[in-house]
Amino acid sequence: MRGIDRRRVAAWALTALVGWLAITAVEICRYSSVTDPLPAHAAIVLGTEIWGDQPSPVFRERINHAVDLYHAGVVSKLIFTGGFGEGEQYAESEVAREYAVARGVAREEIHIETESRTTMQNLRGAADIVRLDGTPIHHQHRPAGTKAGGRSCAFCLARSTSTPPIC
Repeated sequence: MRGIDRRRVAAWALTALVGWLAITAVEICRYSSVTDPLPAHAAIVLGTEIWGDQPSPVFRERINHAVDLYHAGVVSKLIFTGGFGEGEQYAESEVAREYAVARGVAREEIHIETESRTTMQNLRGAADIVRLDGTPIHHQHRPAGTKAGGRSCAFCLARSTSTPPIC
């Protein structure tokens, strides 16, 4: 009889664990599609790998998302960060700017920083631009306490063109 009770307890525990995991997965998926439609002055795109004078597929999707926000009127300026990679002829932010301009973004509505090599440097460079320009940052999810100089900010991760961004 004791063996059956242990099996029942184990079965209930396993059922509860699977149920909890399923609910958590559903909540994560639901949260990933929530956006804040309020317009902001700028979207920040952090640099990543470039291939010569072209953005890598990951970088291209980040830029495409920012360009979409610009054309939708959600933001009026774009801030691209990213310096020169090892042996690169162009800075990541320069490549991003040219890609966005080719897709109809006004060159004067784009700010770039070309010195950063790490994510933290990307963020600091973007913060410097925001401080100099006074530009509020585009946000989609605003985690509690996430503020930069009194301006709300958060991040949006662009995935492939076949799926919406994770914000």
